[in-house]
Amino acid sequence: MSNQIPSSHQTSDQKLNTLILVPQGAEYQAVVKGLKHYLNPQQILPIPIGCVAVGKYLETLTNPQQFTQVILMGLCGSLNPNLKVGDIVVYAQCFDLSSGNILECEFKPKISNKFTVVKSVTSDRLIYLAAEKQNLYKDTNADVVDMEGFAVVNFFRKLNIPVGMIRVVSDDSGHDLPNLEQAIDQNGNLKPWQLAIALIKQPHAALRLISGSLMSLRVLSQICLINSLIS
Repeated sequence: MSNQIPSSHQTSDQKLNTLILVPQGAEYQAVVKGLKHYLNPQQILPIPIGCVAVGKYLETLTNPQQFTQVILMGLCGSLNPNLKVGDIVVYAQCFDLSSGNILECEFKPKISNKFTVVKSVTSDRLIYLAAEKQNLYKDTNADVVDMEGFAVVNFFRKLNIPVGMIRVVSDDSGHDLPNLEQAIDQNGNLKPWQLAIALIKQPHAALRLISGSLMSLRVLSQICLINSLIS
């Protein structure tokens, strides 16, 4: 995974103002596909899965201060029963489940798609049981859950760089997901063999996850195709 971002040795006309971060794998590929006609490849980086791994990764970035804003894109899980698979959400704030801290998302990316402004919660582990999602909704009043948001906002806040977040709901609050905890290593990388085993063990949940993810990834690409996210 590359952590090289553009050198500051460029003219003012070439200055790149927006850095886009996307969880590695299918989410990253969906965003790259949508931005392929506009994209400077150095303006979009794949990040590992999970807040601890993301925090460590961001510390290795070269010269992040050259950017004036950051957009985190990807998928998320719904906690709010009114949010369905394929819905687009823009974050207003992030709640960290581990520390209880809340950070505001200091700017809202402007997109032409229909979207909902939400409060998110970042978990250091996968929330895969529907009952746990429903309890989390009651306890935190958060609308969606992810595993990276708070870490990204917290890192760039220290550099006075605002972060906006656009996510697409990939799973609803009423159904269990496959338990993929053993399929993610400590560095935030997916382990293909363990992922395959987890999906085989829970075929109905796996089919629902795959179907929801494919639909949401198409929406994620569409967002990139019809909006000018790179400045």
